Amino acid sequence: MVSMTGYGKAEFNTQGRKLRVEIKSLNSKSFDLNFRTPARYRGLDLPARKQLTAMLHRGKCEVNVFEEWVAGQDAAQINKAVVAHYMDELKAISPLSDEVLLPTVMRMPNVFASADESISDEEQEVFLSTLTKAAEALVTYRQQEGISLRQDLTNQLAQIKAQLKSIAAQADERI
Repeated sequence: MVSMTGYGKAEFNTQGRKLRVEIKSLNSKSFDLNFRTPARYRGLDLPARKQLTAMLHRGKCEVNVFEEWVAGQDAAQINKAVVAHYMDELKAISPLSDEVLLPTVMRMPNVFASADESISDEEQEVFLSTLTKAAEALVTYRQQEGISLRQDLTNQLAQIKAQLKSIAAQADERI
């Protein structure tokens, strides 16, 4: 017995960068995958989906990929035009202050632009292997959750059987 609910996470640290992949899964009859990655990894969407489909089979899964830069490296630059556009659009909806809107805007797509958006073959391997490790962690979590569910169901079934004996003994008195 394997649960469909679970969580898996994997990280890879290299010169100046940390790649983190998190996968959350909920119960679902089919396989439904929501994939969120930095723009530079979007070209790997299809192989990543194939890999996850083969490993996870079922469940509503949400994959989040985070890339963090360590100080001193070529970090992503803030795309000021995109930030300004988002701020203007949000202010047109609701006239809030910049201090209130800025944290929200900084989490929106395309706010950060890297100088080099291409990925090397080595980076592709790192991404896919980190994704695999996160999926393996999710599978392990699901298996452990399945063992726990089996134990719980077995205990509840034993309680039901015990209650049935008690009910059967009282049946003559009730009728």
